[in-house]
Amino acid sequence: MASLSLSAFTGYIALLIALCNGFIYFLFLFIRKSKYRKQKLSVAKLARSWMKTHRPLGFICAIFVILHITFVLLSGTFALSPKEVSGILAATLFVLLILSGWLRHRKATGRRKRNHRSIAFLFLFFVLLHIIV
Repeated sequence: MASLSLSAFTGYIALLIALCNGFIYFLFLFIRKSKYRKQKLSVAKLARSWMKTHRPLGFICAIFVILHITFVLLSGTFALSPKEVSGILAATLFVLLILSGWLRHRKATGRRKRNHRSIAFLFLFFVLLHIIV
């Protein structure tokens, strides 16, 4: 059995939390696209309760991302390979994602909502690229 390094473990935990937070998008998409009012109401109740955890989960995810970066840097194996470049891009997008979420929380507008969602999808793309490469 291969051992999982501490940096990889914290990275996978951060990914899991980020995916849980991204699940909210699909709940709202289902609410918009569903034709049945009863389904919309039940999913809306779930989405409302899930939204209360969105910011705390984002904060916990940020902690795990910082831990992941710290463990990678402390391991001494950091070099500018495609994996590290995609990780740096993902970390940069994560900072932008947190900032856009904070701005959206301060004053919600349609533009800020679209920006937050677009950055989130870009972030997930680069995280998956970071994992695959």
